[in-house]
Amino acid sequence: MERKVYETIYSISKCNNYTLEEQAIINVIKNNLTITQEEIAEEINKFEIKP
Repeated sequence: MERKVYETIYSISKCNNYTLEEQAIINVIKNNLTITQEEIAEEINKFEIKP
């Protein structure tokens, strides 16, 4: 199953029509196929620029 998820994420990431946030999420999932939504949110928040 992980291979199928990876193949799907890899195919999606080939498109160039994404926002930076969407691309960040794709990259996070590529690095950890079993990541939860909560973990993705925590990971993405690390990259946000704080005012």
